[in-house]
Amino acid sequence: MVHDGAPLAVRLSLGDRPRSNEIFALARLALADAGVAPADLAAVAVTIGPGSFTGLRVGYGLAAGFADALGLPLLGVPTLTAMAVGSGVTAATFAGTLVPLLTARKGELYAALFTVAPYAGSEGRPPLASLPSSSPTPRRPLETAHCHRLTPDFAPTPDELAARLVGPVLFVGDGFDPAGPLAAKGKPLEGFGATGERSALMGVALLAADALADGREGEYPPDLVYVRRSQAQINWDRLHPQPSQAGGIA
Repeated sequence: MVHDGAPLAVRLSLGDRPRSNEIFALARLALADAGVAPADLAAVAVTIGPGSFTGLRVGYGLAAGFADALGLPLLGVPTLTAMAVGSGVTAATFAGTLVPLLTARKGELYAALFTVAPYAGSEGRPPLASLPSSSPTPRRPLETAHCHRLTPDFAPTPDELAARLVGPVLFVGDGFDPAGPLAAKGKPLEGFGATGERSALMGVALLAADALADGREGEYPPDLVYVRRSQAQINWDRLHPQPSQAGGIA
C-alpha cells in the first residue's frame, strides 16, 4: 500500500502458495498498519503476468472481487515491469542491464531486459522516468524513472538468455540459479527487493499509484499476460487436432 509515492504498509505471506482467505487477512492487516479504511483506497492493482497460470487467475480473481466490492478501479501491472521498478535499482546505484527473472518450469524462465543507465533518447518525455513532486520540471511516469524496457517479456532457457546478455548485469527474482549459465553473466540483487514477490509487490503499488496521480489508469488494463501457452492448452490441441485449410489434419 502506497500514498504519494511512499510505502504505507507491506504484508507478505510466508507460505509458498497462500490461500485466498489468507490473502484477505493480509489485506486487512495492511489496512490496519497504514491506519486507513477500505473506503480510503483509490484503486486496487494486481500483477498480470507472466507467471503461474493458476496463480495469475486466482490472484486476478481476488483482486477483481475486492475492487468490485469497493467500487474501485482495477489496474493490471506487468509482473516483470513491477519487479524491475520495485527492486529499487536506479542509475544512481547501477549502470547496466537489469533482468527480472521468474521460473517458468520446463527448463525455461520468464524474463525481460531493462537498462538502468540514464535514458539517452531524443524525446522530451522518456518512456520510464519520474521526478520528485517538489521538482519544477514536468512530472514523468514512474515506469520510466528507474529503467527503460529493452525487450518484451519472453520465455528463454537459461542458455538462451545468457547468450543475449553483455556488459554489467543484475538479476532480480527467483529465477536466478547460482550454479547455472547466468552466474557467469551477472550477479543477483541482494536485499528486500531481491525476490520476485517482494519486488513485484512494491512495483505494482508504486506504478499503479503513479498512474492514478497522472490520470493514466488506461495504461494498465487488467488483462492477463501468459507469454506462452499452458500445458492444458497444448494437451487439448494434441487431443483435438484442427483441420488444415487444405482439408487435412493440422
